[in-house]
Amino acid sequence: MANYDIYKNTMKAYLGEEADEFIAWLDTTDANVAPSSIKHTMSTIGGWAGHSVNVLQRLIKIVKMEYGEDFDASISKKSIVKVALLHDLYKINRYEQYLRNVKDANGQWIQVADYKVKEKFEHHINNNFTSVVIANRFFKLTDDEIEAIYYSTPNDDLKGSDDFNVGHLANMLRYAIKWALDDEKAEENK
Repeated sequence: MANYDIYKNTMKAYLGEEADEFIAWLDTTDANVAPSSIKHTMSTIGGWAGHSVNVLQRLIKIVKMEYGEDFDASISKKSIVKVALLHDLYKINRYEQYLRNVKDANGQWIQVADYKVKEKFEHHINNNFTSVVIANRFFKLTDDEIEAIYYSTPNDDLKGSDDFNVGHLANMLRYAIKWALDDEKAEENK
């Protein structure tokens, strides 16, 4: 099953009808092919959805380590799914594919598909804020969910902030993202 199908099925399984309008919108975007980045891990077709699902899997493991198997009394499964699967919405419709010239193993120039940021990217204020704005169009986010998505950039990329300045859900999401990125990098280096 493709990353995008896994993403949508997971969203639907946990959020039910609450996800219908969001999924309908997502289907009008490039979400099925969007990369997770242009320079880092998962910079391939479908990378955005794959990375988001990886983050969810890691976040569930972290929450279970913190609260045990029956964690829903402490943090709802819906909140976990929302923050993990919505944290990178700013990447939707952000990149475009182009052909880049590179030398192959024989020193010959060839063209390979790559991604770049689109010249005009609508509604972009900053990455995480844009994700919150898009998510809020479709879901009534709690304050903790907004905070987690807004501060989802792992600490080494978030200038002037430390792990004690944000709530517990935000910290767990940040660590899940770091863990997922490490896993994705290791997989790409195999």
